[in-house]
Amino acid sequence: FSFLPALASVFRATRDERYALAARHYIGAIIRDFGIREGWVPTPFDGATQYDIRIEGWLQALPALLDSRAFNDAFLDLILEAVRAKLVYLSGHVYPGRNIRFLHGEVLMKNGYRLAFLPEAAAWQEQGIRILNEEFHRQILPDGAHVEATPGYHEVVLHGMVGIWRIARVLPELGLAVTTEAVARMFDYAVASRLPSGAPVPMHDSIARPGQQPNTVLEHRREFRLLAKLPPDEMPPLRQCYPDAGQVYLRDAWNPDATFMAFDATSFGSFHWHPGRNAIHLFAYGRALLTDSGYPFAKPDFPAYGTLTAHHNTLNLNGWNQARTTARLRYRSAPGYDLVEGFYEGGYWPFGAGKQGNGSTWALAGHSHGDGIYAEHHRMLLWIHGRFMVVLDNLFCTSEAGKKPRLESVWQLGAGPAEIDPARRRARTRHADGNLLMLFPLMADGMQMALHEGERDPYRGWLALDWGDHYTPAPMIRCYADNYDPWNADLATVLVPFAGAEPPRVEAEEALREARDELAA
Repeated sequence: FSFLPALASVFRATRDERYALAARHYIGAIIRDFGIREGWVPTPFDGATQYDIRIEGWLQALPALLDSRAFNDAFLDLILEAVRAKLVYLSGHVYPGRNIRFLHGEVLMKNGYRLAFLPEAAAWQEQGIRILNEEFHRQILPDGAHVEATPGYHEVVLHGMVGIWRIARVLPELGLAVTTEAVARMFDYAVASRLPSGAPVPMHDSIARPGQQPNTVLEHRREFRLLAKLPPDEMPPLRQCYPDAGQVYLRDAWNPDATFMAFDATSFGSFHWHPGRNAIHLFAYGRALLTDSGYPFAKPDFPAYGTLTAHHNTLNLNGWNQARTTARLRYRSAPGYDLVEGFYEGGYWPFGAGKQGNGSTWALAGHSHGDGIYAEHHRMLLWIHGRFMVVLDNLFCTSEAGKKPRLESVWQLGAGPAEIDPARRRARTRHADGNLLMLFPLMADGMQMALHEGERDPYRGWLALDWGDHYTPAPMIRCYADNYDPWNADLATVLVPFAGAEPPRVEAEEALREARDELAA
């Protein structure tokens, strides 16, 4: 019903009854087809997020549409009967958590106030306010991130929170607990987690949108700060650690050509989480150079690709998933340098019993099923501004008889041409403008390099676009060692973003083994 405001606006401007009749047709069809009247219950697959889409969509359009003959008293009574039936059901079936519970509280509060003439309205309003105040304290972390720590869904909650904040300013007697300080911190997180292209970073179930996008969150942040009497153009720091979310966002400027990095050590927070601890995103020269697939949707001819650890820019064993254990994160900086450390120690686990490993819906992701392998992954990311990034990995895994896993280091590139040079231990992209040179001076014993793009058995080298409505092939570099004899695996990777088509002349050499030999001697 996102089109109802447009129909209402055009009717108000033109007085052409066709637009009001169209609105009536759509509303009436839903009420008729779903049987929304007293005693209504949702039909199977009638989702928990439809209450605001219908109730808010219908009632917000009414002030303009009531001037039409199509919206006579009888049809208005039908709408109010349907709204009441939905709110009666919602009041007894509020979602237990996540951003959906906040949404349900918002629907109950707003419509309890809006429909004060209904006998249940006062109870709806009180229930909605209680839910909103509870969830404000439960879901908004001290660092400003939403508890799901998913940039796209953070902005969903932020949008609702700004609306509640506005209501709290106008109607302080309602007792809404949303504070200016918390909303300001939420805006700062939203700004930090936007790519230089203007789109949210496709971390967890966020939407991957290629190309330059309008950075709407910057505009909304400025509007909010003006209303809140905060300096409207004061930007947050360029480099920030969000310890409660378990994420670090780094950039060297706020312009579209900025270099941007995100480091993910997020613990399990919700349905929208992906097991990709220690994954890295890199955006430079207007391009996504290292990225994640983002929001997955299952298609008839394609699984919901992108939710497995093996689809993220981190390490895995046997293509298995990380567990839901809490990861640790540390961030330090000095002028010209940033150092991020992530530590994951939950091991790696196969998919649920009887499931196929090449599918990857959230339910298949498992995180703790079957006979797994204990391991610890320690990753350090050093960014030397204006030059390059160094990624150091250590994976510790006890050596057990009969358990010689496949060790994998995955690097998912943005869509476009790429090539690997295993003999020289390097890889590069081949765009006309911004590119990435990758050097692998230190690899585990027996490690090989492979380039995958658009493969289906197993699925490797894909990016989901526009809510997973379609997938595009994109090169994935996989460094792997089969039947690896564990204990300690050490890897070093150098990332060199560069402008233009010709890479800089950079060499990287390993010194770790020599140092170990000297210590042993």
